[in-house]
Amino acid sequence: PTAHATALTWLPPTTTPQPLAGYRVYRLSSSSETFSLLATVTDPAFTDSTVLAGESYSYAVTAVDILGNESRFSSPVSATIPTP
Repeated sequence: PTAHATALTWLPPTTTPQPLAGYRVYRLSSSSETFSLLATVTDPAFTDSTVLAGESYSYAVTAVDILGNESRFSSPVSATIPTP
């Protein structure tokens, strides 16, 4: 099988009440109705290497500060993985 991946990047917030600790990346797959936590990262970038050919995915990101406060979801972005 052909391996697929989706690379995500985003701009960090310009101002925050507290310093940022990182980001949480959420994914909504075509077989689900809610966003599920996919990863916690410290850089504003993530590569999802668990995607499947022929499936569509939506992603949203939140920022988390050093106190553990989480922002609202970003606007979602979508990707459809091609079928080989």
